[in-house]
Amino acid sequence: AANQIMSLPAVQVRGAWFDIAGAFFAKEQYVVVRSPNATWSGTGAFIGRKSYDFLSVRASSYNLQNGTRGFWRDHWPSAVSKDGTAVTLGPIGDTGLTLDTITNYMILKITVNNSASAANLAAYPYYQIGQNETLSSCEMDLAEIIGYGLSADAYHMSAPLPEGEGAARCMAMALRKAGLPASIVVDCSHGNSEKQAERQADVLRDVLTQIEAGSQSIIGFMLESFLEAGSQPFPADPAQLRYGVSITDACIAWNTTEELLRATHARHQAVMTARKSVARAECGERSRIARPGPSAETPTTHEG
Repeated sequence: AANQIMSLPAVQVRGAWFDIAGAFFAKEQYVVVRSPNATWSGTGAFIGRKSYDFLSVRASSYNLQNGTRGFWRDHWPSAVSKDGTAVTLGPIGDTGLTLDTITNYMILKITVNNSASAANLAAYPYYQIGQNETLSSCEMDLAEIIGYGLSADAYHMSAPLPEGEGAARCMAMALRKAGLPASIVVDCSHGNSEKQAERQADVLRDVLTQIEAGSQSIIGFMLESFLEAGSQPFPADPAQLRYGVSITDACIAWNTTEELLRATHARHQAVMTARKSVARAECGERSRIARPGPSAETPTTHEG
């Protein structure tokens, strides 16, 4: 059905909202959501602060802007990203942080501002799905998050290890909890390389280091590659196009791609050879342990 994702049903919010049990403060929200309409149908929130007191919990929360694809300026979130890409504020009147198409499922990360006082947060510690404070709800389809992962490596108060080991552990844990194969394909481009094509090589080397350290969740990687390095805008006169140069994201050149693939093959082959050696040794040890020897209860026969 149109409101399903990965063959699993989504929660349809239609002019209503749902209370969330327990008191907490949601500084960051992660939601998988879509709108059944081309624009938001109300001033709701995916996860909004709960209160029946007018103008009491707008701070450190947010509202969607009715009739648009963005957020209402009443209280901007500190940051919003869609499918891993940051959304710019770009306010137009009362609307900002406008999303592109909202009728397809998208992964949104919403970070609220710090404008609420400690006393306010203590007085209003509850949340609801679909509505913020006393404002209207908004039509949306929310997909259930069936798996999640946590990782704490003590690297920083709020930042993970830059090599990405914690993120890989989280993804593998989330997949296992969801009952899905813990198989991760790493995109070496886009957010991981900060859209700097030449940094894809650094990302790939980090991926290989994780595999060498024992990760078996990573099963592949992707590179943005073309015949020539870089990118070009599409000119008014197509005859001005440079052959073999991307007209979308910047790419690494084919010769660079070949070098990376050959180096990757060598390192990966060494890992697989080592793993096979360990597996054979362990198999042999188990065989020796499992094979029973002669005992007093087991007679032996010798033939001359």
